[in-house]
Amino acid sequence: MKILFELGVLLFFILRVNGDETDYCYEKDENPYRNFSTWTAFNDVRAWWYKNELESGCKPIYVWSLLKHGVRSFTSEEIKRSNDLWRIVWDIKKNYEEKRSTLCWDDYDKIRSSFWKKAFDKIESEKLVERAYFDHQFHASHMKGFIDSAHIILTKDYFDFQISKSKGANDTAIKFSNELLNTYQVKDLKENGIVVNDTLLRTRSNCSKWTANNTEADAFIQSSVFQFVRLKVSTRLGFTSPLSVENITAIYESCALWRNLILFTKARPLCAAFTPDDLKVMEYYLDLKHYYEFGYGNSLSKKIGCSLVKDMLNKLRYHGELPAGDSVNKQKKGTFYFADDENLMGMITKMGLYHDDVPLKHDNYQFQKRNRKWRSSSLSPFTATLHVVLFNCNNNEKTIEFFLNRNNIKYGACKDIASNRCPLKTFLAEVQKNIEEKDCDEDFCKASGNSTISYSFIVMIGCFLVSRL
Repeated sequence: MKILFELGVLLFFILRVNGDETDYCYEKDENPYRNFSTWTAFNDVRAWWYKNELESGCKPIYVWSLLKHGVRSFTSEEIKRSNDLWRIVWDIKKNYEEKRSTLCWDDYDKIRSSFWKKAFDKIESEKLVERAYFDHQFHASHMKGFIDSAHIILTKDYFDFQISKSKGANDTAIKFSNELLNTYQVKDLKENGIVVNDTLLRTRSNCSKWTANNTEADAFIQSSVFQFVRLKVSTRLGFTSPLSVENITAIYESCALWRNLILFTKARPLCAAFTPDDLKVMEYYLDLKHYYEFGYGNSLSKKIGCSLVKDMLNKLRYHGELPAGDSVNKQKKGTFYFADDENLMGMITKMGLYHDDVPLKHDNYQFQKRNRKWRSSSLSPFTATLHVVLFNCNNNEKTIEFFLNRNNIKYGACKDIASNRCPLKTFLAEVQKNIEEKDCDEDFCKASGNSTISYSFIVMIGCFLVSRL
């Protein structure tokens, strides 16, 4: 009864504020909502304009980059949901024909005319990787503008390319390095100097302590906010009883896949199931999952990000101190790591970026929907990039520019500087404030060595509970 009452109150509130949404038509929306958490298209959140690197008196000398690689394999849960999707689509068509849904004709026409099959299988997954290939070739082309190559031919000797041991990272690094080095036919990692570094880039998979904490996300699913979206989507599609959460999720995933990952098509049929407000609720659900898995809601996230932050500091410090004209082997032009959400969000968390004073919770959506800084759509979209560019300016002054998805980030004391450039020493000192050696302990994933204390504590608690019986 409580959930029904909450839904009734929420329905009254939404209708009072937003009016009746039954006339919404996705196909006619000239500015549809584009944020789909980590499946958001890079071009929908990146900065379209950035300050030209050829600022008077400054020359780029080194780039440190972390790049999110291509499409991962589908999980068993996603495949199961996708297997059931074609049946839902069949029912959606039937519901419209029997005048039970509120879909506009344009939306229904897109759904009925789109080709549906049982599931996105491995072959389809390979096709989706084309989106990542296209983006990362574009990233590499953009990077050429930050690499001083006026008097040299760029070869693998000028770069460090490191990947995690996954096919997505493997293929993405080859495409990126081929574009950067103009070696377009190379297919082997070694030919472009690409090495595997799972210790640095696949920490979570090798961490026995790591557990996914989905308590807040699961609680949000049960909230009146999410349940109202479930009711609205079901009604909009013509169902007389609410679809399951799994069905709603499958429809949402299909919308994100069609809209952001599949090249050369403007079709995004099942996005019609959601209004912009519905999509914001779905995005928040995924933000909760990432916040408590890879972000500030997980104490291990900072530890996973710490190794990469230290690597960035060490390399920037090293290249910033090298005298001009040093040997080629020392004077690298760039370091490029290809990894996943855990690494990118871990770095963001370790550096204290996009930190909310009020934590994301299952029961504060109405506050956080406008106020939160932690938005996985803008932090870690599809093929996300984090770049730090080191410049040598007049009087041998070293400065940096820090970019997340091409958006210039002014970090710490750098915020007080009028220019986008920040003195290297200022940047290093600010980042160093967030580094504690205990957080960067390489053995943090191992079980505690003091098992006697743990055992004694368990015995003590057990004795206390028995005494209370």
